[in-house]
Amino acid sequence: MRKTSYKIAIIGPKTSLGSALLTLLEEHHFPPENIYPLDAHQYQNTFLPYDDGFLKVEALDTFRFDNRYIAVLCTDSILSAYKEEAIQQGSWLIDCTGRISSAPVVMPEINPEAISRADKRMISSPTAAAGALSLVLTTLQKKFKLLSCCSTGIYSAGEIGFEASDTLFNQSRCIYTQRELPSSTFHKPLAFNLIPELIPKLSTLTIQQIHQLTHAPIFFSSCFAPVFQGQALSLSFLLPQSTRLKCVERVLSRTPRCRLITQASEGFTLSPMDILTEDDIYITSLRADADTIGLFHAWILSDNLRTGTALNAVHLIKLLLS
Repeated sequence: MRKTSYKIAIIGPKTSLGSALLTLLEEHHFPPENIYPLDAHQYQNTFLPYDDGFLKVEALDTFRFDNRYIAVLCTDSILSAYKEEAIQQGSWLIDCTGRISSAPVVMPEINPEAISRADKRMISSPTAAAGALSLVLTTLQKKFKLLSCCSTGIYSAGEIGFEASDTLFNQSRCIYTQRELPSSTFHKPLAFNLIPELIPKLSTLTIQQIHQLTHAPIFFSSCFAPVFQGQALSLSFLLPQSTRLKCVERVLSRTPRCRLITQASEGFTLSPMDILTEDDIYITSLRADADTIGLFHAWILSDNLRTGTALNAVHLIKLLLS
């Protein structure tokens, strides 16, 4: 695909993921004349801010693709039914929803060659948790024999989208004003609560994507917290008993797109709120287990809307254009 003739179609630009993707495309200096936001018919002729101007949203059901397009699927609603139109016209499709199981999961830092094996010009960008964990686990696998690992993802409402964030806001307001909670698609209140495995399919998808990228022996579970944005992943991993903490620190400090924070002064902590709007993934609180030799623990923090699926999708676009 020639750099001078490409076009990028964003399917679902009004979702939290689509909004993050448009922000990143602007920051990476993609010209507005190459960007085409596509949404349901009722949203056509609305406008989205971009590069000191606006982009006009076009109706997806009447849009015509060709082989100059890279279409990025940012919604798993009925809009995804139109993905076949893009593929049949020779466009590349980057799936950011995880719903197209036949599309290989690709990260330029790990497996860029997988694009050549993509069937029907479809590839997937991993979830924020799968991407962050895969970067760390790939680094560990290259240097050590990774015996096993376990992770729990602490997700924010933004992981699901704007609807979940609105639900969290409305529920919090009702609790403060002592009003009855509004009806919700969640089986438990999200405000002032922790909900283990709110969406079991999300944990299953994360494990499947990690296995595609790293083949690491991992157990993963998830818990939703009443916050709007950010993500924290606990990670425990077992290495050969001869492995020392200093060696692990040295290896993880070379992880692509990651920053290892080793400061351990009293009162120093790092939280997802501290790194919002940043593109780096932070590895913090790395320590050796007190009882089991070779067992290590750490936390992985990120701005899930930026550094996860959306940023990797931008890197995939650049890889396709190169």
